[in-house]
Amino acid sequence: MRPESWQGKPGDLYALDMIVGEELNIHVEATVARITTNHLGFAYARIPPDKEVPLWNLLGGYADKLEPFDD
Repeated sequence: MRPESWQGKPGDLYALDMIVGEELNIHVEATVARITTNHLGFAYARIPPDKEVPLWNLLGGYADKLEPFDD
């Protein structure tokens, strides 16, 4: 979800922490790829090597599929 007061723009670089449960914290660098009224899309700039497998497992195979995008 897009935070209510968020003011970023496509191309901005962010550090993201994806916290899943108590065991998994995936810290990545990502740039804003797309923005809608309610959502943000990010392109991951750098994923730590030790977090690649947990991230792909978390995404459940969706990372390599293209889906239609409606604004």
